[in-house]
Amino acid sequence: FCDIKNDIADKMFNKEIIVGIIGGTGQMGQFFKKFFVRNKCKVLISSRSTKLKPISCAKLSDVVLVSVPIDATVNVIRKLSPYIKKDSLLIDTTSIKKEPVRAMLHYSKCEVIGMHPIFGPNINSLKNQTIVLCPVRTKKWLKWIVDIFEKDGANIKISTPEKHDEMMSIIQGLNHF
Repeated sequence: FCDIKNDIADKMFNKEIIVGIIGGTGQMGQFFKKFFVRNKCKVLISSRSTKLKPISCAKLSDVVLVSVPIDATVNVIRKLSPYIKKDSLLIDTTSIKKEPVRAMLHYSKCEVIGMHPIFGPNINSLKNQTIVLCPVRTKKWLKWIVDIFEKDGANIKISTPEKHDEMMSIIQGLNHF
């Protein structure tokens, strides 16, 4: 037995991890709400139509997941970042990574991982679904997020934001062609 203390493992065991989903009333927000609840996290939802406002949600959360339309993402990150605790994780769900990740690094002091779920919100589980993660400032949260997604059957791909966007431009170009 090891007596080294791991705050994240302790929180997971004690079911204390609070995930705040900004844009949580949208389809992807609702998908991730169900996912994190199934994985024993407490989930807070905030959007333009909820009583819980985004800044309050960010202040209360261990993990802040920004799941808003792509054209609002950078502005939401800029407004929320000063309120996110330094030992928290800030993550986004957009299909582009360079600009959101740059904004998260610039405006926040917390850990930052860009995320692109390569699926729509109408799936029932992450089994065999691909999620691209772009960890750019992380010490303790990367292992947690990878473990929780892989436990549900997701295929995790690690990339830089630049490489992700380059690959997505090729893939999306082929789809449109």
